Parts: sequence; structure tokens; C-alpha cells
Amino acid sequence: MSVNSYQYRYIASKPITFADLPGYRWVYIEAPPSKAENMGGCPVSQHEFGVIATDKFVLESARKKAGLTPV
Repeated sequence: MSVNSYQYRYIASKPITFADLPGYRWVYIEAPPSKAENMGGCPVSQHEFGVIATDKFVLESARKKAGLTPV
């Protein structure tokens, strides 16, 4: 699956891990400033915890639990 097919974008309001979104594939599309140096070319985000993209729509209950806001 290409990163371009990850069409749903969310701003993270806290550090996010794969355990926060079980059943979803996700990638950073904007790196958190504190991690950008280690993320090899990913654009640096203006948001403290970055912006992610997921492979499918994240339900509101899961977004609240993970601290995500739709872009």
C-alpha cells in the first residue's frame, strides 16, 4: 500500500504509537519537531506532535482516545 493511499489526515495532540490505533495503518506525513531529525526527509510539522495519515477513517471514539483531530 502506497503512502499516497493513506487519505485520512489527523493532527495529534499527544505522542502517538501504533498501540493507540489498533487495526489501523498510519504514517507521519508531518514529523513532530522533536523527532524530525531522525525521520529522514519527512516535512517538519508546525504541530507539536505532528500530523499522521491513516489507511481508513478513524471513528470518533478512537480519535478521542488517541488524541487526534481531523485536518
